Amino acid sequence: MTSFDCSLALQVAESAARKAGALQMEGLNKKHKITMKGEINLVTEIDLASEKVIIETLKASFPDHSILAEEGGANDENTEFRWIIDPLDGTTNYANRFPMFAVSIGLEVKGEVLVGVVFIPPLDEMFTAIKGQGAFLNGEQIYVSNTKELINSILATGFAYNVKDLGDNNIVSFRNFLMRCRAIRRPGAAAVDLVYTACGIFEGFWELNLNPWDIAAGILIVMEAGGQVSQYSGDQIELDCGTIIASNGYIHQAMIEVLNKIGCHNNILEEDVVEYLANNPEVFINYPDIYDKLLPQKKNPEVGKNIINFHHKLVKSLQESNKKLKGELGDLLHIARENEEILSQFEAIESVMYASRSLPELLSSVCVEIEKRFQDCFAEISIFRKTLLMGEDTEFHPIMDIMDENHVVIFPDEKNHPYTFKNFRPLIFSTLEKPLEKILTSKKKTFGSIILLPIVANETYIGTLNLGHEKENHFHEGHGTDFLEMLAGRIGATILNITAREVSDNFIKDPLTGLYNKRFLDNVLVYEINRAERYQYPLSLILIDIDNMGLINLELGKEKGDNLIVSFGEYLSEKTRKGDLLIRYQGEEFALLMPNMTSEDALKRAETMRAEIEKKKFIKGKKTTISASFGVASFPAEDISSKEEIIKAADKALYLAKEAGKNKVA
Repeated sequence: MTSFDCSLALQVAESAARKAGALQMEGLNKKHKITMKGEINLVTEIDLASEKVIIETLKASFPDHSILAEEGGANDENTEFRWIIDPLDGTTNYANRFPMFAVSIGLEVKGEVLVGVVFIPPLDEMFTAIKGQGAFLNGEQIYVSNTKELINSILATGFAYNVKDLGDNNIVSFRNFLMRCRAIRRPGAAAVDLVYTACGIFEGFWELNLNPWDIAAGILIVMEAGGQVSQYSGDQIELDCGTIIASNGYIHQAMIEVLNKIGCHNNILEEDVVEYLANNPEVFINYPDIYDKLLPQKKNPEVGKNIINFHHKLVKSLQESNKKLKGELGDLLHIARENEEILSQFEAIESVMYASRSLPELLSSVCVEIEKRFQDCFAEISIFRKTLLMGEDTEFHPIMDIMDENHVVIFPDEKNHPYTFKNFRPLIFSTLEKPLEKILTSKKKTFGSIILLPIVANETYIGTLNLGHEKENHFHEGHGTDFLEMLAGRIGATILNITAREVSDNFIKDPLTGLYNKRFLDNVLVYEINRAERYQYPLSLILIDIDNMGLINLELGKEKGDNLIVSFGEYLSEKTRKGDLLIRYQGEEFALLMPNMTSEDALKRAETMRAEIEKKKFIKGKKTTISASFGVASFPAEDISSKEEIIKAADKALYLAKEAGKNKVA
């Protein structure tokens, strides 16, 4: 490691990113001077201005450092220190006023990225990381998600600017993932994809043909958040390797397997790939060189036989497909034109959903937006009071009662809903002799046709999207219903995300002090120990217990006792470094997790706090003084290699401090 001051470098990089972000926000809605670097690869004057201000800011503090920037800024030769810059990642988004773009700045020291900054100006989100010190969003430490299955994961990806010219253009991989995960997002900026993987919005990200400035900062932030980054092959990531997978770690191997399923990434093809290609001849269209890759394996007679069979099947299949395609192409073009406007409306409604921050806001705003976008349509959502089961150990999360009565109807559960759905398929009433029971009754209108679409999340039926139209036969199978089903599915997923966030906050925060609780520490310790082991740095845990709290409660009363605990927590918060994690462990006991701190330094820190607490006045208007006992445990140690062992060691040390007469450090 180097003695270089990474903290100073981070401060300067943050300042540079904010200056560039201010330029970008100022020019967002203005007309831009656009220059084409390729058929669809563009650069604006804001890219160039942003790069200029970033380089000037960095050079003012580090004049001897070299620069690698997307738009070709200063590149003085310095093999030890190199700043890697993408001044505006997501230029196409920016030029079209789509507010999803970022500034990415990484510092490479002797070939290793030690500092990373990604700033998303439209959301004022500043992601930062120093190697070995964790990842942060606006100063709060972040971690990757703990979703363990690919099928439950939301992924992100992108497509290269020269996608039309590439044999491997990510389309097949996109299709393969789409069939195996919950959803795929395509924000259009790799730096955003990476940091949103780091903070748990996405479970994983993959892309090919990226440049060093696209990923330098982001990969450090993902790894510091506890994630995993590699090439498609699973090999260690290199800035210029051409392929990248970033994930929460749990789904990483599954992503590697999907990306290598058809053997088109310079891997040695296995025999089962031949069979796969024989049964999926359309892959040959996207990978015309795949047959040549199979030729070396003809030395194996059995494989050679499969290849010949594959070739025959391919030719026959293509001949038959050709006939169908001519007729189907005309139909598809007609459908595409017809549905183009519907798709545009769908995307607009989807953007409103993602902007919603609460369940009432989501349900009401979606209905209002549907009515605005689809002429003469009336929308309503029926939702069940007992909605989503968030996990095996949790209870149902109750929906708030404060709802828009014109758009939301609350049923106790699905048994009280007047209609049932078979295999989660929509119910269509093309004509109506009388109004439907309990459906769209608040509209006080007579409807000619109604469609009820089940809202499903995690395979759980949680409500319905109800649409009514004054004309008969407005809704029928195959007439835009697929888009409406997609919309209902997105509503379900968004409800899941919002309720998960609300429940998560309740689960991991202590209501009295606002600090994280023991449940959160249990999760975080796993990441921190893994990271300390990976980077070979120390990790210390201090358990802190207010002495004689029971007697204090008896003397002062429960209310003032609680006030004491709050004040004590505030004092400890002042004593934490950036990157430390303070927890209200249980009762009057607190825990302080300190990455990159040795046992010796942790003992000194604990002794300093112990002495200060003894002299500090925590209760207003009272002369009562308090004391605290401290138990310290550190990793690595011979008997500490897991979350359970470091907690046990700190607890044992705290017990010894109490046994020694309290107001001690052990």
